[in-house]
Amino acid sequence: MSLKKKLVISIIIASVLFSSYYLLKNLFIKENAKHVSENEFKPSFLNDKLATIYLSASIDYQREGSYTIYINKKGELTTSEGDAIELGSIAQGEQMLLKENPSEINILGKKNAQFKFKNKVHTGYGQANGYLKNKEIFYTLNNQGFGEKDYKSLIRWGNTQNFHEQILNGYFVGTGNDEDKIYVINQDMDTDRSTFHELNLEDKPTLRNSGHIKLINEDWEVYSNIIIKDNLAYFILYHTPEDSKDVSFKVAVFDLEKKKLNGAYLLGNYKSEDQLIPPNEKHFYIKDDILYHLTANSKIYTFNTKTMKPEGSYSLEQEEGLNVKFVYLNSDHIYLLNQKKTGEYEISSYSYQKKTGEYEISSYSYQKGKRLNSLKIKGLDKILDKNHVSEYDFLMLEQNRNDILKIFNR
Repeated sequence: MSLKKKLVISIIIASVLFSSYYLLKNLFIKENAKHVSENEFKPSFLNDKLATIYLSASIDYQREGSYTIYINKKGELTTSEGDAIELGSIAQGEQMLLKENPSEINILGKKNAQFKFKNKVHTGYGQANGYLKNKEIFYTLNNQGFGEKDYKSLIRWGNTQNFHEQILNGYFVGTGNDEDKIYVINQDMDTDRSTFHELNLEDKPTLRNSGHIKLINEDWEVYSNIIIKDNLAYFILYHTPEDSKDVSFKVAVFDLEKKKLNGAYLLGNYKSEDQLIPPNEKHFYIKDDILYHLTANSKIYTFNTKTMKPEGSYSLEQEEGLNVKFVYLNSDHIYLLNQKKTGEYEISSYSYQKKTGEYEISSYSYQKGKRLNSLKIKGLDKILDKNHVSEYDFLMLEQNRNDILKIFNR
């Protein structure tokens, strides 16, 4: 057989295998979850949903796209496909959700809208999208990489009536809001100098300089969102030395009026053989003047925001054989997206890899971490087995709080 014929046959075989893989993958997804398109834009679509998860491919596997997963009271899935945004996220407003594609914004719920944009995004900042309740404005913040002179980020903001976008100079290591304004911690890529800013959305969005944060350097890094309470901004700093299993973390407090760092208070430390940092950026919450922080080893560390002193720690009442993939904290409970560990392996089209374990949502009390209840998620493990995607966001739908508490308050 000639070399040319061998080459042609090889190409045909490769094409058949590749096509078969994507056909089987899509058929599999349809068997394990309801697929939505126009139904997603019905005002009643979110009424029976308890939670949503955002899965996306990384930049290396953009062809795999993204999946927004909606979970109902029975743990059944409804999926919506999109294009990939690594470290992308979802935002929830008043009975509405915002989800983002590289050049598109979709708002779902009691009102819905769709907007197209000139710029295309490929990487988020990790749970950086949000909602300004007092202004009824959604916003997204994305990492656009190096420009000709400066590092670039992209902000999109608006509501169901109108949406805008604008490029900003800056690389954001922390983001948050007080329901009225957006705040970011910007890190200069050349000097590593970090500054705290208010992001003004009026007219042309600009970063208002609010003060230098000297503690953020090669030793201590921001690894959290920003929470605003009583004109103080709280965020978590982590110290993970190279070639070491030692982990230390502090609560940093920035005064918005005085535009200066009040201090950084040691919250705790531990040794870890596995994951050193928490599973996601939104891993702390302030409830009744007590700050609760979930670490990678499933312990809750507490901090009194009145005395500015730590108040001890406790382990969550976690069943054996579970990995924490995400945490969501609100005024009711601590919610974990857990994955069961499995020693099984399977052959994929790419490699021989470990099989994904089943998923569940579990609730825990703020009082010593008592496990309350759980809901098995049907089929999420199958979707993750068949796609090169990762979990980048997870949230409980606050609009359906009563239904959530009926299940998770037991």
